[in-house]
Amino acid sequence: MRLSCPFFLLVLHEAIRNHLAFRQSFYSSYVIDPESEDAAANQRDEDLGMLNKIHLQSVDVLLYNCRSQMNMIKVRSSPSK
Repeated sequence: MRLSCPFFLLVLHEAIRNHLAFRQSFYSSYVIDPESEDAAANQRDEDLGMLNKIHLQSVDVLLYNCRSQMNMIKVRSSPSK
């Protein structure tokens, strides 16, 4: 179970990356009310900023988890005395 965690995190990272790319490609297609243009632009920027932050955190978590898995594999694969 523990060894499958990096693969799950990779799938999750892919979904976040795809969603971020989708939102960035439609950045200019947000529907903006002329009366509240500033508020809508701020919300659009906040949404993309949050997705970008989540994307970077998912990379960090994935790398951290893979590094911890490598330590576990090294311990298990070391010859017994």
